[in-house]
Amino acid sequence: MNENTQTNTDTQGSVYILSNPAFSGLLKIGFTTKQATERAKALYSTGVPDKFTIEYEGDFAHAHHVEKQVHQALNHCRYKPNREFFRCDLTTAINTIHAEAKKIGVSVVNTINHEYERSILTQTHQQKAKEKKMELIEVLLFATTLPVALWFVLNKPVILDTFNRLILAVSDYLPW
Repeated sequence: MNENTQTNTDTQGSVYILSNPAFSGLLKIGFTTKQATERAKALYSTGVPDKFTIEYEGDFAHAHHVEKQVHQALNHCRYKPNREFFRCDLTTAINTIHAEAKKIGVSVVNTINHEYERSILTQTHQQKAKEKKMELIEVLLFATTLPVALWFVLNKPVILDTFNRLILAVSDYLPW
């Protein structure tokens, strides 16, 4: 039996929100007894032009019941009556999940905010890239001291021209 057609509302699992760039403005709100990452991968088939992005994942003791309540609460936003796609923003979807869970006395066991995790990873990546640029600048500046010294010793304009080009190339990254 497909996990989305189960009738047992006492099912432990995750309520998730997925987005897909191919389905602009739509969020898929569903439930799975597995991980949302597995569900997102399973939905990416030959009939879907792009991969799904996990926007939210919350673990609940009665995940299937929570999902049903959320679908009822957001019925006015539903794209088609027999589909789990909704035309609403992410904040509304997350707030509805938590509100409906609270109404039926179910608390979230664990929440994963994938957008927050992506922003942290992006910040970390940007910081590492900045650190690598600074390391490169330090190496280049150290490496340029030899040509400058040679210029003074040998008085060769070619070396000075190379040094000037190097400084112009890295000037956007210099801390001063």
